Amino acid sequence: MKSRWHHSVFHDLLREGENMLFKMETNKGFEQVCLDLEKAVVANKFGVMAIHNLNETMKKKGVEFSRLCRIFEVCNPLQAKKVLERNMDLSSFLPCRISIFMEGEKVFLATLKPTAIVSLFNLPDLKTTAQEVEDTLIKIMKEASVRPPFDKESLPNSPDGARQ
Repeated sequence: MKSRWHHSVFHDLLREGENMLFKMETNKGFEQVCLDLEKAVVANKFGVMAIHNLNETMKKKGVEFSRLCRIFEVCNPLQAKKVLERNMDLSSFLPCRISIFMEGEKVFLATLKPTAIVSLFNLPDLKTTAQEVEDTLIKIMKEASVRPPFDKESLPNSPDGARQ
């Protein structure tokens, strides 16, 4: 009986995991979609807080990892403030992340859905904020994946050197 319970819980978690992730494919090349994502983030009043190049990070740690993957930490400070004022536990999920990675010859973008994260905490009053953030993240991903290439020189930088 215990193994059937574990089996059921495992399948429920897998099914929930599929609902927690928004993932899309792009026809753009990996480097181009990375550049275009930065521009789309700024165009949608979010900021790029950091970009993690998984390949470089792992290589510095002595681990060879051949699949291309960059993780963009993005944030809208006004939306983050709303969430944090309600529940600081959610700080562990901030900033939002958009991942760009290769699977075979295909390029994908993915993000965890803020609505799914908020639902884990039973905070119905944050549902609207989470939906707004999720809608914007998906819009950013779609813009980066379908628009003509952005001009790299047009990416603004803040005075502290971080990307906006």
